[in-house]
Amino acid sequence: MSRVDFKVAETGGKPVARSVYIAAAATLIAFIAAIAAVVDLASREADRFSLAVEKNMVTLEFERLREEAAFQQADFSYWDAAVTNMARPEGPSRQFIEDEIIFDGAPELGYGWITVVDPEGAATFAVFGEQILTRPQNFAFARDNADLVARARERYRAKRVLTENGYITPEIHGRHIPDIHVAAIRSFNGQPTLITAQVIVPESEDAALKDGQEFVFLAEKPITAELLRETGRRLNLLEARIAPVSDNLPVTSTPLFDDGGAPTHVFVWIPDAPRPSIIAATAPVALAICLIICLVLGFIVRGHAKALHALAQSEQQLRQMASRDALTGLRNRLSFDAALAEQITSGGRFAVMCIDLDGFKTVNDTHGHQAGDAVLRTVAKRFEERLGNRGIVARIGGDEFIVLVTAGVERDELMWLGDAFVEDAAKLVEFDGAILKIGASVGVAVWPDDGKVARELIAAADQVLYDSKRKGKGRTSISGDRKPVDAPAMVPAERDVVMLKAG
Repeated sequence: MSRVDFKVAETGGKPVARSVYIAAAATLIAFIAAIAAVVDLASREADRFSLAVEKNMVTLEFERLREEAAFQQADFSYWDAAVTNMARPEGPSRQFIEDEIIFDGAPELGYGWITVVDPEGAATFAVFGEQILTRPQNFAFARDNADLVARARERYRAKRVLTENGYITPEIHGRHIPDIHVAAIRSFNGQPTLITAQVIVPESEDAALKDGQEFVFLAEKPITAELLRETGRRLNLLEARIAPVSDNLPVTSTPLFDDGGAPTHVFVWIPDAPRPSIIAATAPVALAICLIICLVLGFIVRGHAKALHALAQSEQQLRQMASRDALTGLRNRLSFDAALAEQITSGGRFAVMCIDLDGFKTVNDTHGHQAGDAVLRTVAKRFEERLGNRGIVARIGGDEFIVLVTAGVERDELMWLGDAFVEDAAKLVEFDGAILKIGASVGVAVWPDDGKVARELIAAADQVLYDSKRKGKGRTSISGDRKPVDAPAMVPAERDVVMLKAG
């Protein structure tokens, strides 16, 4: 090559090299811009997905509160005795209100005002704590929630079934409640409140309703600041609160149910938005574009997996809370009622055992509640191991257990199992250097010999449990063997209250 050719090539190469640099720089800039756009889009999608997960968790939590209220209200308004004593033109029985609403723990369950609204829309009585008002005039609570009362009546009429004696309402399959409950989140006395309403209906045809007997049980349970803090902590939401519906609500708000009409309140919180952390993690692109892409994709996938894992954990916790006793890990009252209803529906002979711990109060009073909790956990584990796969054990009160036995229900087998439970309870429990001793009494009833519905069967088992304690405690009694005792026994409805209202 000549000198001239060399110089041409030399000078002509500079524009080519410059073009390559510019193209490379442009490509790099375009690539970085594309990555930035992808990161921006991904972080926004992560925010949207996280918000959807949080909204879903809030919805599940308030549905749990709604279902819990439905079961609690059914204890008061799905009952033949409630129809007889509260849904009557001459007004409710004051003694019934004191025994079944006040004494049995409605205030302890968090309820504020409770009333029954007659078919003309007037309140027949009102209860607040231990205070009872008879025929309160122009009662604001009933008046302000007349639409919810009307909706409860509509739901009852849609679900009721006509029998020879009048109208009854079938239970939801597998659950001891009728499908006529309505609820709403509203303000009452300046505070967000869960308001529930249900027509008082019987369990059996014996107390079937006639037209014009649509008395509605209306109750309110304040949603306290403590409950909101606990909800926010459990769902990992910051500054959780309930606010009235308005035009300037944040994105992080979810309407709360109102069966009487359009929602009037929303649940509001500060979101746990992953967008800032995503951008901060992808900013140092100097390490290498490819490495950054891998980190971004890995971070997004990890963020999505964490959100899904958090949702799955939350749903599992909600299911666990709804069906298990927090102290012993046994089934709770709601779970046992569902299992018993399913067993009755499926047919087949089975038994129910009511177990009451003897001497447990002495342990609590002498050694303290921690010792009592240790005894309950130990005895619960022994009972569950003893029963094995022959049924289920549930804790339904302080020192009260109930057992559904589905296998081995001949009399001798049931007597052996009941005596085994008594022996298990009588074994010593060591706690903090002390030796604790209790006992147990057992009452057994067999389906369908001693009762064809859950309430009758449990009442029969509870009655013979009472007989066992009258005869000296520490023994098993079977309903079919029961003989009259010298002193008058409590009527089944009174004992039934002890078992069915305790939880």
